[in-house]
Amino acid sequence: MLSGSFDVGKLAVSVEAKNSFCYAKAQLLLILIETLDLENLLQLVHDEVPFRQGFSAFSLSDVQEMDAEVSSLSDLGFRESGPLILAWAVFLCLLSSLPESNTDLFTEIDHTSYARQAFEAAAFIYLLEILQSNTLRESDVGTVLPLVWFVYMLFSSMLPLGMLR
Repeated sequence: MLSGSFDVGKLAVSVEAKNSFCYAKAQLLLILIETLDLENLLQLVHDEVPFRQGFSAFSLSDVQEMDAEVSSLSDLGFRESGPLILAWAVFLCLLSSLPESNTDLFTEIDHTSYARQAFEAAAFIYLLEILQSNTLRESDVGTVLPLVWFVYMLFSSMLPLGMLR
């Protein structure tokens, strides 16, 4: 619905409508990324808490379902999916960094391939475009701060885990 033949953005005729659609896409992206709860997961890694039911908002079956959805996004090649794929790569990397996470699922899912896809999709360029867009500059601070926090979380998560090498 956001790209391709079903792109509802094509219905936007005025500049204001196009800006509103870009704003809605950025908000949707932030909501999806926020649901991954990277901050909590990073804290679990820091505290060396093993992956068990109750500590994470997601079960192993949830992770498998989400992985199937995210992997289908990468096949579609949407430019907007780059940051989400990058967030998923960080999520998987953090999960695999938890103690006692040597389950078949975590060894089966390759977070580095997702990171590679995200960089190929120019995820950081798209995030920078969102930050520089007039739509977000004219909106409230509550929109921009989560995006800045997300970029910070990505870098703070990836650097200690060696994902940026």
